[in-house]
Amino acid sequence: MRHSIRLLANATSRYDLLICYGLAPLISAWLTKKAGVARRLIFITASPAFTYHTTLFRSIMKDIDGIIATSSLMLLTVKKLFCYEGPITICHPVSKISDFLKIKPSLSSHRICFVGHLT
Repeated sequence: MRHSIRLLANATSRYDLLICYGLAPLISAWLTKKAGVARRLIFITASPAFTYHTTLFRSIMKDIDGIIATSSLMLLTVKKLFCYEGPITICHPVSKISDFLKIKPSLSSHRICFVGHLT
């Protein structure tokens, strides 16, 4: 297994940043970082699934370079329950659409925009 991960690391280009959303992608992103394919790993706490697998999340957490919490409750959960001391910020998945109507889209722009909503 370790040999195949090393082959993967040598066969693919190196990434500066991985952003993963949810627990299942976190495991593969963590393995990718451990293999040396990516330098940094950011986790988005969109699902509470990581709170059900505390032992697994605690072992992966030391390799997470930053967390984006989707609410103040998630921020407190990560800080208090898991004693995470790395960089963490809140990005609410629901935004005011009026803020985004001012943006003029351009294919040559290097801006990234995400507009989330609850379903």
